[in-house]
Amino acid sequence: STIHASYIVRQLIETESRMGRPEETVIYVQTDARSESADVRESPKGAPLYINRLSNGIFVVGTNAGYTFSLIKDQIAELFTYGMQSNATQFSARDVYARTCAYLMDYMEDELEFDEAHSSTILELPNHRVGHVDVFGNIQTTITVEDVRGHVELHQQTEVNVNGHVLHATYLPH
Repeated sequence: STIHASYIVRQLIETESRMGRPEETVIYVQTDARSESADVRESPKGAPLYINRLSNGIFVVGTNAGYTFSLIKDQIAELFTYGMQSNATQFSARDVYARTCAYLMDYMEDELEFDEAHSSTILELPNHRVGHVDVFGNIQTTITVEDVRGHVELHQQTEVNVNGHVLHATYLPH
């Protein structure tokens, strides 16, 4: 799921920003939901590679499939695509994407010819979604504190409709 990938990337970014070295971090995410598309099955080739440089210095590299970058869109300072897509094949993840990450990790991004892209190419996440379900069955959503303010209090139980199923949930700050 591209929503789940986006959620995990957002969590990685928040953790690395608090506890790591964001200006020395490259995150590669490969979630490509194109497998359901008939044109991909008939003529497989790699999806365009996007390079997101976030305001804190982290690079997030991957394909802009579905909602993969939706939950980090507000943190993107610069957005690029990699210009060698005319040579892209179904093996781009192996042949091109890894090499691009290696250049970024070695501070050699100037050696690559990136093309600027506009953040409007990144989809907005519609409504509220389940971002992750952990091994204990805890559901983590994209609902924000602002979304529930005035409707439910911290640690209060409430009903949540998830895809037609009404669940009892406790509102927690995280």
